[in-house]
Amino acid sequence: MKLATAKSERTESIENFYLDYFRTSLQRDEMVTEVFLPNPRPGTGLAFLNLVRTRADIAKISVAVAIIVQDGTCREARIAIGAAAPTVFRAAKAEAALTGQKIIPQAIHKAAETAAGETKPITDLRSTTEYRKETAKVLVRRALEKALEKLKT
Repeated sequence: MKLATAKSERTESIENFYLDYFRTSLQRDEMVTEVFLPNPRPGTGLAFLNLVRTRADIAKISVAVAIIVQDGTCREARIAIGAAAPTVFRAAKAEAALTGQKIIPQAIHKAAETAAGETKPITDLRSTTEYRKETAKVLVRRALEKALEKLKT
């Protein structure tokens, strides 16, 4: 990401941008001016899902996945989950559980279960801890399946 003031600019990785609930690394006089996303490589599938009551709502939980598949095997997986921990986070254990595995329903199920175990949700006005954990599992599974349907060739 590119962050800028009237006098300067700097770059910040997304992993370092979100610090805690409602806290980012933005300084008082900074704003985000650009977000850089790499072009997907061949064999990449992407998906984003979120659970909201209405389109204008803040998500109860959100999931974004990118998966690279070659010869039926997951070569790389990225699974990001929002509204299920103090900040948006990458489910590193779930990514590792999927990487190197044949893409079969059991591997997707295991990755989804692992991702749900990595969440640290709170109970608040929008949802309960238990509901968010269970929904994380369902949305990660669905997002992986959707991403596989959309593999870029």
